[in-house]
Order: sequence, then C-alpha cells, then structure tokens
Amino acid sequence: MQVHALNLHTLIFGVHIKFLLMVNYRYFLTIVDDHSQATQVYLLQLKSRVLTVLQKFWSYVHTHFGVSIKIIRSDNALEFDSGPCEEFFSKHDIVHQTSCVDCPQQNGRVERKHKHILEIFRALKFQAGLPLHFWGDCVLTAVYIINRLPSSVLHNKTPFEILLNDHPKYDHMKVFGCLARASNPSRTHDKFEPRGVPCLFLGYSLRQKGYKLMNLLRKQCFVSRDLQFYEHIFPYHKDSYQQYLRSIPHVATPSKDTCLDDMLLHMSSSGSTKDSIAISPVESVLSPSPVQQSSLPIHDHAQPSSSPVVQPVRRSTRTKKPPTWMSDFVTQTSASESPAADNIDTSLVAVVSSVTLTSSSTAFLATLDTPCDPVTFSEAVKDVKWCKAMDAELRAWRRMVLARLLLCHLEKGQLGANGYAELSLNQMAALTSGRLDLWLLAAGRNLG
Repeated sequence: MQVHALNLHTLIFGVHIKFLLMVNYRYFLTIVDDHSQATQVYLLQLKSRVLTVLQKFWSYVHTHFGVSIKIIRSDNALEFDSGPCEEFFSKHDIVHQTSCVDCPQQNGRVERKHKHILEIFRALKFQAGLPLHFWGDCVLTAVYIINRLPSSVLHNKTPFEILLNDHPKYDHMKVFGCLARASNPSRTHDKFEPRGVPCLFLGYSLRQKGYKLMNLLRKQCFVSRDLQFYEHIFPYHKDSYQQYLRSIPHVATPSKDTCLDDMLLHMSSSGSTKDSIAISPVESVLSPSPVQQSSLPIHDHAQPSSSPVVQPVRRSTRTKKPPTWMSDFVTQTSASESPAADNIDTSLVAVVSSVTLTSSSTAFLATLDTPCDPVTFSEAVKDVKWCKAMDAELRAWRRMVLARLLLCHLEKGQLGANGYAELSLNQMAALTSGRLDLWLLAAGRNLG
C-alpha cells in the first residue's frame, strides 16, 4: 500500500438540544484526509476534549498506517490555539494552519464534507422518525456510509478503497433505525422468558463484528450478531407501525368448517377499529393487537358463566369471479362447476380450444404453429420429410427423362423386331433406375 503523509482538515460542530440530560454528547469533531477523502468523526462532551482526541488519532495513524501527520488545518477555534495543543503540534512537527476570520472557504474541504454529513444525517433521522437524542448514532452511521460511497473526485473509487487498498463490502449493511429482533441478552435461567427481544438498530460496531442495538424494553444498548431485521418497520415511526399491524393481524384458531375467504373478511371487519386506538412505538410490539383481543371468547355477564354466548361464523355473500388475467384460460372456479367423473371428456378438442381466446391470443398461437421451411440444403437433409420429398422429386425427374427418350426413339423408328427399344447401356441403366417396365414401351409403340 502506497503511504502518504496526512494533511488533515478539522472542524467542530455543536448540537443544540434542549434536554441535555437525555444525551451524553453535545459536539462532534470531523477529521478529513486530504488524499483519500476518508472521514473520521469523534463525539465530544466538551470542546476541551479536542486535544485528547487528537492524541488518540495521531497514535492510531502512526500504529496502523506507519505515517505521520504533516499539516492540520482548522478554523479559528480556541480549542486548537490553546497552549497544550500548540505543544502537541510542535512536539510532533505538525504544521497548524488556520483560516482567516469570516473566510470558511479556506477550509472548504471539511466544510463541504460537514454539509454532506448533515444531509445524510437528516435523511436517516427523518426516515426512521427518531428523536433528536439519537443524533450521535445518526452521525456515526452517516460517516460509515460516506466512506463506502464512490466519489467522482476519486475517479469513482471509495475513500475506504483508497485508504485501505481493498474494496468495501455492502452485504452486511441494513436500514438504519429499523426494527430488529435479537436473542435475549439477559443471562437468566427463567425458561418462560421470551427468547427474542425487540430492538432498535443504531449502527455498526467498530470494535466488534456485530450491530449496535437498543433494547426497546429496558432502553439498554448492546452489540449482537444473532438477530433478525425487519427493514420495512421503524419503531419510532407511527405510520410504519400502523402498517405493520394491519399487514400481520392475529386471529383465533378457526374451526374446520371455516373457509379462508370468511377468515379474511372477518379479519377486515374486526380490524377497522385499529385506527381509533393510539399505540406507542414500543407498546405496539409488546401488547396484543386489537384483533387478538377481540378474538377472545365473549361472555354475557347477565347470564351464568357456564353458558357462554357462541357467535356463529359469518359466511361471505359476495359473488366469486375469476380474475381478468384468467380470461384466456379454461379454469374451474369452484368444486360445484367441476363435471361428474363419468361425464369427463378426455379428448384433445375438449381440453384445448380457442373459443375462449381473444383475437390477439389466437393470432399469436397461429404464428407459433406456422411451419418454418428450411433455407439451405444442410437444413433440409436433417428433416426426414424433406428427404422423402427430394427422393420423390428425383424419381419424377428420371421418369420425365425416360419419357422424352422413348418419344425420341419412336419418332426415329429405333425399335427392335420384338417391339422393344434398342437402347444403349447408359440408357438401359437410366431406364432401370426409373423402374419403368419394358412392356409399357411396347404398349406405347402399339398405341402409336
């Protein structure tokens, strides 16, 4: 791997949050490499932590890449102009460059990168419907995605590929903020506890080969690899959960006489009360759906408990019609339309018919049945029918030649005393191959 000295561009951004007790970080430091465009982000509680982060970053670069930091460019933030930072820069021979006052274009590379991070941050946050106190996970995931996106500045290569000389992998990436079901991380011996817990996907772990999750029951974050994703469901998005509840309703076990159409109709009629019930994002996963609650047996309090009221199953009264795309096919929509076993016509005409086909379908089938004649001799000799046709044509041609030859001899009177034609050996061979009897020649002589 080709090694380059690092020229870094840095910028600090602060997040204004009303309730600071809900978050642990208020700032993030953005570091951009001038050569590979690779971006690194560090979450900060205080701006005074910038020196500690720079020391860790310098040690990481020196250990993993074996290069030194040459130039660090920043704005006029006081965190970089403090005495400890200047001592750190002079100790490692790092040139610290700053932009002029009110001239952010002099540090434009990190400013543009910062704008790109915030655009992806907003897209992830709004899609998942997450509150603002998850801003740190959104920023880290946005930078994780940016480092794996190809750039026209890098000739359609990714910063990951330029920095590590390897192609990034995308098969492990999931939709940020979606619902995930992980194995129960608690180490209890209670066998009646659920084996899986609903979790919120918050990004990728940099220290472990797993996904960062938050337990929606206990509000605890952990890293897991054994889990199942539901990438179309977002726990903090209200519309997503309402769609999830409508698509997967829970019903009671039907009886043997219950039809599938009756079940679907019963589910649609009982599921109309879902929209009138307000369900929180977390409680919608844990509490049973209204359809499941309505499927429990209902008892009349005015009657004794020993005589429950059994409601009959509602039968569907709608007219069943086949779909329009089945109009070109001969089908049986119900068991009552099936013919009796002794009256079944097994002939091909009764099964395959063009009566129910449209004009366009009939024309298409006619083009499929049209025979295709061979074009060359090599194609014709492969077909037995064409070989027989060519053999018959050659025989007819030989008979025509012999007829003309016989006519010529009759005109010249070249016939023997017995009435047969006096022919040469070649003419006799042709006559024999034509399979004409000599008595026909004599008969033709007598007729003449």
